[in-house]
Amino acid sequence: MAPVLPLRDIVNVIINLSPRAAVRFGFNIALFLGSSGIIPLSERVRIYTSVDSMASDGFTIDMPEYQAALLYFAANSNPARLAIGAWDEGNESLLAAVTACRHANYEWYLLALPMPTMLSTGDPSAPDTPGASGTYSIMDTTIPTAVVVATLTMIEQNNIAYTVTIRPVFDDPNTAELIVRDGATMVERITFDISTPADSIANLITAAAAATTFTVALVTDTNEPLATVLGAAITPGTYPVPSAPPTFNFSDADVQQVAMYIEGVTPASVMFYATNDISLMTTLKGLNFNRTLGMYTEISPNIAVALAGWAMGANTGLANSAYTIAYKQLVGVPVDPLDENTVRTIKAANGNYYVNRGRLYDGVEPGTMASGVWFDEIINLDMMANDIQLSVMDLLYSSRKVPQTEPGVLQIVTAFLPAVTRMIRIGFISPGIWRAPPILDLNTGDALPDGYLVQTEPIDDQAQSDRDQRLSPPIYLAVKLAGAIQYATIGIYVNR
Repeated sequence: MAPVLPLRDIVNVIINLSPRAAVRFGFNIALFLGSSGIIPLSERVRIYTSVDSMASDGFTIDMPEYQAALLYFAANSNPARLAIGAWDEGNESLLAAVTACRHANYEWYLLALPMPTMLSTGDPSAPDTPGASGTYSIMDTTIPTAVVVATLTMIEQNNIAYTVTIRPVFDDPNTAELIVRDGATMVERITFDISTPADSIANLITAAAAATTFTVALVTDTNEPLATVLGAAITPGTYPVPSAPPTFNFSDADVQQVAMYIEGVTPASVMFYATNDISLMTTLKGLNFNRTLGMYTEISPNIAVALAGWAMGANTGLANSAYTIAYKQLVGVPVDPLDENTVRTIKAANGNYYVNRGRLYDGVEPGTMASGVWFDEIINLDMMANDIQLSVMDLLYSSRKVPQTEPGVLQIVTAFLPAVTRMIRIGFISPGIWRAPPILDLNTGDALPDGYLVQTEPIDDQAQSDRDQRLSPPIYLAVKLAGAIQYATIGIYVNR
Protein backbone atom coordinates (compact mmCIF):
# COMPACT_ATOMS: atom_id res chain seq x y z
CA MET A 1 0.00 0.00 0.00
CA ALA A 2 1.26 3.44 -0.94
CA PRO A 3 2.14 5.69 2.01
CA VAL A 4 -0.58 8.19 3.10
CA LEU A 5 0.69 11.69 3.78
CA PRO A 6 -0.92 13.75 6.57
CA LEU A 7 -3.28 16.61 5.73
CA ARG A 8 -1.78 18.83 8.41
CA ASP A 9 1.06 19.77 6.01
CA ILE A 10 -1.54 21.57 3.92
CA VAL A 11 -4.41 22.31 6.33
CA ASN A 12 -3.40 22.50 9.94
CA VAL A 13 -6.33 22.72 12.37
CA ILE A 14 -5.46 23.84 15.88
CA ILE A 15 -8.08 23.45 18.60
CA ASN A 16 -7.97 26.07 21.33
CA LEU A 17 -10.43 25.21 24.08
CA SER A 18 -11.21 28.39 25.96
CA PRO A 19 -11.25 28.24 29.75
CA ARG A 20 -14.63 27.85 31.39
CA ALA A 21 -16.15 31.01 32.78
CA ALA A 22 -16.24 31.25 36.55
CA VAL A 23 -19.49 30.08 38.16
CA ARG A 24 -21.63 33.02 39.25
CA PHE A 25 -22.84 33.16 42.83
CA GLY A 26 -26.59 32.69 43.11
CA PHE A 27 -27.12 35.10 46.01
CA ASN A 28 -29.94 32.78 47.08
CA ILE A 29 -28.49 30.69 49.91
CA ALA A 30 -28.81 31.49 53.60
CA LEU A 31 -26.59 30.20 56.39
CA PHE A 32 -27.92 29.00 59.73
CA LEU A 33 -25.68 28.16 62.65
CA GLY A 34 -26.28 25.36 65.11
CA SER A 35 -24.49 23.37 67.75
CA SER A 36 -26.24 20.01 67.44
CA GLY A 37 -22.99 18.30 66.45
CA ILE A 38 -24.21 16.66 63.24
CA ILE A 39 -21.73 18.51 61.03
CA PRO A 40 -18.10 18.02 62.13
CA LEU A 41 -16.06 21.15 62.76
CA SER A 42 -13.49 19.88 60.25
CA GLU A 43 -16.17 20.24 57.54
CA ARG A 44 -18.02 23.17 59.13
CA VAL A 45 -20.68 23.81 56.42
CA ARG A 46 -23.06 21.60 54.43
CA ILE A 47 -25.60 22.58 51.78
CA TYR A 48 -29.09 21.06 51.94
CA THR A 49 -32.01 21.13 49.52
CA SER A 50 -34.74 19.98 51.91
CA VAL A 51 -35.45 18.97 55.48
CA ASP A 52 -35.55 15.38 54.24
CA SER A 53 -31.90 15.62 53.22
CA MET A 54 -31.14 17.03 56.67
CA ALA A 55 -32.99 14.16 58.31
CA SER A 56 -30.97 11.70 56.24
CA ASP A 57 -27.86 13.39 57.60
CA GLY A 58 -28.96 12.83 61.18
CA PHE A 59 -30.83 16.01 62.09
CA THR A 60 -33.99 15.40 64.13
CA ILE A 61 -37.11 17.50 64.51
CA ASP A 62 -36.17 18.65 68.00
CA MET A 63 -32.91 20.27 66.81
CA PRO A 64 -32.88 24.05 66.26
CA GLU A 65 -31.29 23.67 62.81
CA TYR A 66 -34.11 21.41 61.68
CA GLN A 67 -36.77 23.73 63.12
CA ALA A 68 -35.21 26.68 61.33
CA ALA A 69 -35.04 24.73 58.07
CA LEU A 70 -38.75 23.95 58.32
CA LEU A 71 -39.49 27.67 58.39
CA TYR A 72 -36.96 28.43 55.67
CA PHE A 73 -38.27 25.87 53.17
CA ALA A 74 -41.90 26.71 54.04
CA ALA A 75 -41.52 30.17 52.48
CA ASN A 76 -43.96 30.65 49.61
CA SER A 77 -41.11 31.87 47.40
CA ASN A 78 -39.73 28.29 47.35
CA PRO A 79 -36.08 28.64 48.41
CA ALA A 80 -34.01 25.83 46.91
CA ARG A 81 -30.91 25.52 49.11
CA LEU A 82 -29.62 26.47 52.52
CA ALA A 83 -26.33 26.11 54.32
CA ILE A 84 -26.04 24.76 57.84
CA GLY A 85 -22.94 25.78 59.75
CA ALA A 86 -21.44 24.05 62.78
CA TRP A 87 -20.96 26.15 65.90
CA ASP A 88 -18.83 24.83 68.75
CA GLU A 89 -20.88 26.98 71.07
CA GLY A 90 -19.08 26.08 74.28
CA ASN A 91 -15.60 26.73 72.92
CA GLU A 92 -15.87 29.53 70.35
CA SER A 93 -17.66 32.82 69.95
CA LEU A 94 -20.43 33.45 67.45
CA LEU A 95 -18.03 35.62 65.43
CA ALA A 96 -15.45 32.83 65.32
CA ALA A 97 -18.09 30.40 64.07
CA VAL A 98 -19.30 32.77 61.35
CA THR A 99 -15.73 33.46 60.25
CA ALA A 100 -14.97 29.75 60.05
CA CYS A 101 -18.15 29.15 58.03
CA ARG A 102 -17.17 31.86 55.56
CA HIS A 103 -13.70 30.38 55.11
CA ALA A 104 -15.19 26.91 54.66
CA ASN A 105 -17.85 27.89 52.12
CA TYR A 106 -18.21 30.89 49.80
CA GLU A 107 -21.66 30.06 48.40
CA TRP A 108 -23.91 31.40 51.14
CA TYR A 109 -24.92 35.05 50.99
CA LEU A 110 -27.25 35.68 53.92
CA LEU A 111 -26.53 34.86 57.57
CA ALA A 112 -29.74 34.46 59.59
CA LEU A 113 -29.70 34.74 63.39
CA PRO A 114 -30.72 33.44 65.82
CA MET A 115 -30.95 29.75 66.28
CA PRO A 116 -33.52 29.90 69.06
CA THR A 117 -33.21 28.18 72.41
CA MET A 118 -36.14 25.78 72.67
CA LEU A 119 -38.87 27.04 74.99
CA SER A 120 -39.98 25.07 78.00
CA THR A 121 -43.38 23.42 77.58
CA GLY A 122 -44.08 22.62 81.23
CA ASP A 123 -45.21 19.17 82.30
CA PRO A 124 -44.78 16.87 79.23
CA SER A 125 -47.86 14.74 79.84
CA ALA A 126 -50.27 13.78 77.08
CA PRO A 127 -52.53 10.88 76.09
CA ASP A 128 -51.07 8.04 74.06
CA THR A 129 -54.08 7.43 71.83
CA PRO A 130 -53.74 9.12 68.42
CA GLY A 131 -56.49 11.40 67.26
CA ALA A 132 -57.15 14.15 64.74
CA SER A 133 -60.04 16.29 65.93
CA GLY A 134 -62.13 17.20 68.94
CA THR A 135 -62.75 19.79 71.59
CA TYR A 136 -59.72 21.20 73.34
CA SER A 137 -59.53 23.08 76.59
CA ILE A 138 -56.47 25.16 77.40
CA MET A 139 -54.88 24.89 80.83
CA ASP A 140 -53.18 28.23 81.34
CA THR A 141 -54.57 31.16 83.26
CA THR A 142 -52.01 33.42 81.54
CA ILE A 143 -53.71 33.03 78.17
CA PRO A 144 -53.89 36.82 77.55
CA THR A 145 -50.06 36.88 77.41
CA ALA A 146 -49.64 33.57 75.58
CA VAL A 147 -48.42 34.06 72.05
CA VAL A 148 -50.59 31.66 70.10
CA VAL A 149 -53.42 29.82 71.81
CA ALA A 150 -54.46 27.39 69.10
CA THR A 151 -54.29 26.94 65.34
CA LEU A 152 -56.89 24.96 63.46
CA THR A 153 -57.33 23.97 59.86
CA MET A 154 -60.96 24.10 58.81
CA ILE A 155 -61.98 21.95 55.84
CA GLU A 156 -65.31 22.84 54.27
CA GLN A 157 -67.51 20.54 52.20
CA ASN A 158 -66.08 22.06 49.00
CA ASN A 159 -62.54 21.15 50.16
CA ILE A 160 -61.39 24.76 50.46
CA ALA A 161 -58.83 24.95 53.26
CA TYR A 162 -58.87 27.85 55.67
CA THR A 163 -56.39 28.66 58.41
CA VAL A 164 -58.09 29.54 61.67
CA THR A 165 -56.02 31.15 64.41
CA ILE A 166 -57.16 31.83 67.94
CA ARG A 167 -54.96 34.25 69.84
CA PRO A 168 -55.19 36.95 72.52
CA VAL A 169 -55.86 40.56 71.62
CA PHE A 170 -52.63 42.31 72.58
CA ASP A 171 -54.06 45.38 74.31
CA ASP A 172 -57.08 43.71 75.97
CA PRO A 173 -56.34 41.03 78.57
CA ASN A 174 -59.97 39.84 78.59
CA THR A 175 -60.46 39.44 74.83
CA ALA A 176 -59.21 37.00 72.23
CA GLU A 177 -59.78 36.88 68.48
CA LEU A 178 -60.54 34.14 66.00
CA ILE A 179 -59.14 34.94 62.54
CA VAL A 180 -60.11 32.93 59.46
CA ARG A 181 -57.85 33.21 56.41
CA ASP A 182 -58.09 31.83 52.90
CA GLY A 183 -54.40 31.89 52.04
CA ALA A 184 -53.28 35.45 52.77
CA THR A 185 -56.82 36.89 52.68
CA MET A 186 -58.74 37.40 55.90
CA VAL A 187 -62.24 35.95 55.59
CA GLU A 188 -63.55 36.57 59.10
CA ARG A 189 -62.47 37.98 62.46
CA ILE A 190 -64.46 37.29 65.62
CA THR A 191 -63.58 38.67 69.04
CA PHE A 192 -64.76 36.90 72.18
CA ASP A 193 -64.44 37.13 75.93
CA ILE A 194 -61.75 35.07 77.64
CA SER A 195 -62.39 36.11 81.20
CA THR A 196 -62.61 32.37 81.81
CA PRO A 197 -60.05 31.30 79.19
CA ALA A 198 -60.47 27.53 79.12
CA ASP A 199 -64.26 27.52 79.05
CA SER A 200 -64.57 30.31 76.48
CA ILE A 201 -62.14 28.80 73.99
CA ALA A 202 -63.50 25.28 74.45
CA ASN A 203 -67.06 26.49 73.89
CA LEU A 204 -66.02 28.47 70.83
CA ILE A 205 -64.37 25.45 69.22
CA THR A 206 -67.31 23.23 70.15
CA ALA A 207 -69.83 25.62 68.62
CA ALA A 208 -67.84 25.98 65.41
CA ALA A 209 -67.34 22.24 65.13
CA ALA A 210 -71.07 21.71 65.23
CA ALA A 211 -71.34 23.12 61.72
CA THR A 212 -67.87 22.47 60.33
CA THR A 213 -65.26 19.74 60.58
CA PHE A 214 -62.05 20.91 62.23
CA THR A 215 -58.63 19.33 62.27
CA VAL A 216 -56.98 20.75 65.34
CA ALA A 217 -53.29 21.13 66.20
CA LEU A 218 -52.12 23.12 69.19
CA VAL A 219 -48.87 25.05 68.77
CA THR A 220 -46.26 26.53 71.07
CA ASP A 221 -44.67 29.97 71.04
CA THR A 222 -42.25 28.73 68.34
CA ASN A 223 -45.15 27.45 66.18
CA GLU A 224 -44.02 23.91 66.92
CA PRO A 225 -46.84 21.34 67.25
CA LEU A 226 -47.35 20.33 70.85
CA ALA A 227 -47.45 16.73 69.66
CA THR A 228 -43.81 17.15 68.66
CA VAL A 229 -42.80 18.79 71.91
CA LEU A 230 -44.63 16.35 74.12
CA GLY A 231 -43.65 13.31 72.09
CA ALA A 232 -47.20 12.05 71.69
CA ALA A 233 -50.08 12.37 69.25
CA ILE A 234 -52.61 15.12 69.80
CA THR A 235 -55.98 13.84 71.07
CA PRO A 236 -58.97 15.59 72.58
CA GLY A 237 -57.91 16.59 76.05
CA THR A 238 -56.15 19.19 78.14
CA TYR A 239 -52.65 20.54 77.46
CA PRO A 240 -50.35 23.20 78.90
CA VAL A 241 -49.50 26.19 76.72
CA PRO A 242 -46.06 27.82 77.22
CA SER A 243 -46.26 31.48 78.06
CA ALA A 244 -42.56 32.23 78.60
CA PRO A 245 -41.09 35.06 76.49
CA PRO A 246 -38.73 34.11 73.65
CA THR A 247 -35.10 33.58 74.58
CA PHE A 248 -32.10 34.21 72.36
CA ASN A 249 -28.80 32.35 72.47
CA PHE A 250 -26.62 35.31 71.47
CA SER A 251 -25.95 38.68 73.04
CA ASP A 252 -26.16 42.20 71.65
CA ALA A 253 -22.36 42.31 71.68
CA ASP A 254 -22.29 39.16 69.52
CA VAL A 255 -24.63 40.77 66.99
CA GLN A 256 -22.53 43.92 66.83
CA GLN A 257 -19.29 41.95 66.34
CA VAL A 258 -20.76 39.80 63.59
CA ALA A 259 -22.35 42.85 61.92
CA MET A 260 -18.94 44.52 61.78
CA TYR A 261 -17.46 41.37 60.23
CA ILE A 262 -20.27 41.04 57.67
CA GLU A 263 -19.79 44.68 56.68
CA GLY A 264 -16.37 43.99 55.15
CA VAL A 265 -16.21 40.26 54.48
CA THR A 266 -15.45 38.88 51.02
CA PRO A 267 -17.44 37.74 49.13
CA ALA A 268 -20.15 40.24 49.98
CA SER A 269 -22.72 39.03 52.50
CA VAL A 270 -25.63 40.31 54.58
CA MET A 271 -27.09 39.40 57.95
CA PHE A 272 -30.66 39.18 59.27
CA TYR A 273 -31.16 39.01 63.02
CA ALA A 274 -34.11 39.08 65.41
CA THR A 275 -34.31 41.03 68.64
CA ASN A 276 -36.76 42.35 71.18
CA ASP A 277 -34.38 45.18 72.06
CA ILE A 278 -34.88 48.41 70.11
CA SER A 279 -31.74 49.86 71.66
CA LEU A 280 -29.67 47.29 69.74
CA MET A 281 -31.23 48.52 66.50
CA THR A 282 -30.44 52.09 67.50
CA THR A 283 -26.82 51.14 68.18
CA LEU A 284 -26.40 49.48 64.78
CA LYS A 285 -28.07 52.44 63.12
CA GLY A 286 -25.51 54.71 64.75
CA LEU A 287 -22.75 52.53 63.31
CA ASN A 288 -24.30 52.95 59.84
CA PHE A 289 -24.14 49.26 58.93
CA ASN A 290 -25.29 48.69 55.35
CA ARG A 291 -25.36 44.90 55.53
CA THR A 292 -27.32 44.13 58.68
CA LEU A 293 -31.11 43.96 58.86
CA GLY A 294 -32.89 43.70 62.20
CA MET A 295 -36.35 42.23 62.76
CA TYR A 296 -38.05 43.33 65.97
CA THR A 297 -40.24 40.69 67.57
CA GLU A 298 -41.81 40.03 70.93
CA ILE A 299 -43.00 36.53 70.06
CA SER A 300 -41.04 34.86 67.22
CA PRO A 301 -37.32 34.17 67.80
CA ASN A 302 -37.07 32.56 64.36
CA ILE A 303 -38.61 35.42 62.39
CA ALA A 304 -35.26 36.26 60.75
CA VAL A 305 -35.13 32.67 59.49
CA ALA A 306 -38.58 32.94 57.92
CA LEU A 307 -37.68 36.23 56.24
CA ALA A 308 -34.41 34.76 54.95
CA GLY A 309 -36.35 31.92 53.35
CA TRP A 310 -38.62 34.33 51.51
CA ALA A 311 -35.77 36.61 50.39
CA MET A 312 -33.53 33.81 49.12
CA GLY A 313 -36.35 31.99 47.36
CA ALA A 314 -37.51 35.15 45.60
CA ASN A 315 -34.08 35.89 44.15
CA THR A 316 -34.46 33.80 40.99
CA GLY A 317 -32.72 36.08 38.47
CA LEU A 318 -35.62 35.61 36.03
CA ALA A 319 -37.21 38.39 34.00
CA ASN A 320 -38.98 40.98 36.18
CA SER A 321 -37.95 39.12 39.33
CA ALA A 322 -36.57 42.13 41.23
CA TYR A 323 -38.41 42.47 44.53
CA THR A 324 -38.68 44.28 47.83
CA ILE A 325 -39.33 42.55 51.12
CA ALA A 326 -41.93 45.14 52.13
CA TYR A 327 -45.41 43.75 52.83
CA LYS A 328 -44.39 40.14 52.22
CA GLN A 329 -46.20 37.46 54.19
CA LEU A 330 -44.09 35.05 56.22
CA VAL A 331 -45.06 31.42 56.64
CA GLY A 332 -44.95 29.84 60.07
CA VAL A 333 -44.69 32.96 62.25
CA PRO A 334 -47.51 35.10 63.67
CA VAL A 335 -47.58 38.85 63.31
CA ASP A 336 -46.39 40.88 66.27
CA PRO A 337 -49.18 42.76 68.09
CA LEU A 338 -47.40 46.12 68.01
CA ASP A 339 -49.05 49.47 68.62
CA GLU A 340 -48.37 52.55 66.48
CA ASN A 341 -45.95 54.11 68.95
CA THR A 342 -43.80 50.97 69.02
CA VAL A 343 -43.83 50.76 65.23
CA ARG A 344 -42.70 54.38 64.95
CA THR A 345 -39.89 53.78 67.43
CA ILE A 346 -38.67 50.68 65.56
CA LYS A 347 -38.84 52.46 62.24
CA ALA A 348 -36.90 55.42 63.62
CA ALA A 349 -34.15 52.96 64.60
CA ASN A 350 -34.09 51.62 60.99
CA GLY A 351 -35.55 48.38 62.26
CA ASN A 352 -38.15 46.11 60.68
CA TYR A 353 -41.25 44.37 61.99
CA TYR A 354 -44.00 41.94 60.98
CA VAL A 355 -47.50 43.30 61.56
CA ASN A 356 -51.09 43.16 60.38
CA ARG A 357 -52.60 46.10 58.49
CA GLY A 358 -56.33 46.65 58.28
CA ARG A 359 -57.00 43.14 59.61
CA LEU A 360 -56.45 41.83 56.08
CA TYR A 361 -52.73 42.05 55.34
CA ASP A 362 -49.84 40.45 57.24
CA GLY A 363 -46.52 41.86 56.04
CA VAL A 364 -42.93 42.80 56.78
CA GLU A 365 -42.18 46.52 57.02
CA PRO A 366 -40.33 48.51 55.80
CA GLY A 367 -37.35 46.51 54.42
CA THR A 368 -34.29 48.56 55.41
CA MET A 369 -30.82 47.79 56.66
CA ALA A 370 -29.44 49.38 59.83
CA SER A 371 -28.10 52.33 57.81
CA GLY A 372 -31.52 52.99 56.27
CA VAL A 373 -30.71 51.74 52.75
CA TRP A 374 -33.11 49.25 51.20
CA PHE A 375 -32.25 45.55 51.34
CA ASP A 376 -33.28 45.01 47.70
CA GLU A 377 -30.76 47.64 46.57
CA ILE A 378 -27.96 45.97 48.51
CA ILE A 379 -28.56 42.47 47.16
CA ASN A 380 -29.03 43.58 43.55
CA LEU A 381 -25.97 45.85 43.58
CA ASP A 382 -23.99 42.96 45.08
CA MET A 383 -25.16 40.71 42.26
CA MET A 384 -24.30 43.25 39.59
CA ALA A 385 -20.86 43.99 41.05
CA ASN A 386 -20.07 40.28 41.32
CA ASP A 387 -21.21 39.62 37.75
CA ILE A 388 -19.16 42.55 36.40
CA GLN A 389 -16.08 41.47 38.31
CA LEU A 390 -16.26 37.87 37.10
CA SER A 391 -17.05 38.91 33.51
CA VAL A 392 -13.94 41.09 33.28
CA MET A 393 -11.81 38.44 35.00
CA ASP A 394 -13.10 35.83 32.54
CA LEU A 395 -11.96 38.10 29.69
CA LEU A 396 -8.48 38.59 31.14
CA TYR A 397 -8.18 34.89 31.98
CA SER A 398 -9.26 33.59 28.58
CA SER A 399 -7.50 36.15 26.33
CA ARG A 400 -3.94 35.96 25.06
CA LYS A 401 -3.89 39.60 26.04
CA VAL A 402 -6.13 42.64 26.16
CA PRO A 403 -4.26 45.47 24.42
CA GLN A 404 -3.75 48.73 26.25
CA THR A 405 -5.60 50.62 23.52
CA GLU A 406 -9.08 52.02 22.98
CA PRO A 407 -10.19 48.72 21.35
CA GLY A 408 -8.77 46.92 24.40
CA VAL A 409 -10.81 49.09 26.78
CA LEU A 410 -13.84 48.43 24.59
CA GLN A 411 -13.26 44.70 25.08
CA ILE A 412 -13.57 45.21 28.82
CA VAL A 413 -16.74 47.25 28.46
CA THR A 414 -18.24 44.71 26.09
CA ALA A 415 -17.40 41.93 28.52
CA PHE A 416 -19.37 43.38 31.44
CA LEU A 417 -22.33 44.92 29.60
CA PRO A 418 -24.33 41.66 29.74
CA ALA A 419 -24.18 41.94 33.54
CA VAL A 420 -25.84 45.35 33.27
CA THR A 421 -28.51 44.19 30.82
CA ARG A 422 -29.34 41.32 33.19
CA MET A 423 -30.15 43.92 35.82
CA ILE A 424 -32.46 45.61 33.30
CA ARG A 425 -34.14 42.30 32.54
CA ILE A 426 -34.93 41.51 36.17
CA GLY A 427 -36.31 45.05 36.69
CA PHE A 428 -33.61 46.59 38.88
CA ILE A 429 -32.38 49.18 36.32
CA SER A 430 -34.64 51.25 34.09
CA PRO A 431 -34.53 54.44 31.96
CA GLY A 432 -34.71 57.70 33.85
CA ILE A 433 -33.16 61.07 34.65
CA TRP A 434 -29.72 61.26 36.27
CA ARG A 435 -30.22 63.17 39.55
CA ALA A 436 -26.78 62.49 41.05
CA PRO A 437 -23.67 64.69 40.69
CA PRO A 438 -22.04 64.91 37.21
CA ILE A 439 -19.67 62.20 35.97
CA LEU A 440 -17.45 63.21 33.03
CA ASP A 441 -19.90 64.12 30.26
CA LEU A 442 -22.99 63.00 32.21
CA ASN A 443 -24.62 65.98 33.90
CA THR A 444 -27.30 66.21 36.54
CA GLY A 445 -30.67 66.21 34.77
CA ASP A 446 -29.48 64.26 31.72
CA ALA A 447 -31.68 61.43 30.47
CA LEU A 448 -30.46 57.84 30.55
CA PRO A 449 -32.69 56.28 27.89
CA ASP A 450 -31.13 52.84 28.38
CA GLY A 451 -30.99 53.07 32.16
CA TYR A 452 -27.19 53.20 32.15
CA LEU A 453 -24.21 54.95 30.59
CA VAL A 454 -20.61 53.76 30.28
CA GLN A 455 -17.80 56.30 29.96
CA THR A 456 -14.02 55.86 29.89
CA GLU A 457 -11.13 58.24 30.14
CA PRO A 458 -9.06 58.45 26.92
CA ILE A 459 -6.20 55.99 26.71
CA ASP A 460 -3.97 58.77 25.32
CA ASP A 461 -4.40 60.75 28.55
CA GLN A 462 -3.15 57.89 30.67
CA ALA A 463 -0.09 58.50 32.84
CA GLN A 464 3.02 56.63 31.87
CA SER A 465 3.23 55.08 35.33
CA ASP A 466 -0.23 53.57 34.81
CA ARG A 467 0.80 52.23 31.40
CA ASP A 468 3.90 50.69 32.94
CA GLN A 469 1.68 48.90 35.48
CA ARG A 470 -0.66 47.80 32.64
CA LEU A 471 -3.67 49.47 34.20
CA SER A 472 -6.85 50.21 32.31
CA PRO A 473 -7.94 53.83 32.30
CA PRO A 474 -10.87 54.42 34.68
CA ILE A 475 -14.22 53.13 33.44
CA TYR A 476 -17.38 54.80 34.76
CA LEU A 477 -20.73 52.98 34.82
CA ALA A 478 -23.73 55.13 35.76
CA VAL A 479 -26.97 53.23 36.36
CA LYS A 480 -30.49 54.47 37.09
CA LEU A 481 -32.36 52.22 39.49
CA ALA A 482 -35.99 51.38 38.83
CA GLY A 483 -36.72 51.93 42.52
CA ALA A 484 -39.97 50.83 44.13
CA ILE A 485 -43.18 52.44 45.39
CA GLN A 486 -44.06 51.42 48.94
CA TYR A 487 -46.25 54.34 50.00
CA ALA A 488 -48.95 56.28 48.17
CA THR A 489 -51.17 59.30 48.75
CA ILE A 490 -54.39 59.52 46.78
CA GLY A 491 -56.59 62.62 46.71
CA ILE A 492 -60.28 62.19 45.97
CA TYR A 493 -62.03 65.32 44.72
CA VAL A 494 -65.80 65.28 44.74
CA ASN A 495 -68.11 67.64 42.90
CA ARG A 496 -71.81 67.46 43.67
